[in-house]
Amino acid sequence: MNAKKMLQAHFQAMHDAHSTAMSEYDSGTIEHGFHKAARAACAASMEACNKSAGMEDDLNKLMPLPDGLSVLTPTPPGIRMVPRAGQQPIPERPNVPSEFEKLVTVDEDHLA
Repeated sequence: MNAKKMLQAHFQAMHDAHSTAMSEYDSGTIEHGFHKAARAACAASMEACNKSAGMEDDLNKLMPLPDGLSVLTPTPPGIRMVPRAGQQPIPERPNVPSEFEKLVTVDEDHLA
């Protein structure tokens, strides 16, 4: 489970707990006010976590990423880019000068 989902689950659980506790007290009491404020703080924290993680953009609302893919980490091995129309072809090997090839070579035995 990633950190975003863990924080969402935590704040959602706290929000639900404060909602339940708030319903046990009469409106206007100190306890009712405390749980009402705590519930609002949890809702604000969930929203702030989403915004700070950059997860509230329009693209994620329209089409969320599948599990295992992330906008924050590099592409895992075995996944290839798909070129867009009009884009230059993607080279099979990076265009690296020969003196630097050792820095970018991938040992296939370690990937398996």
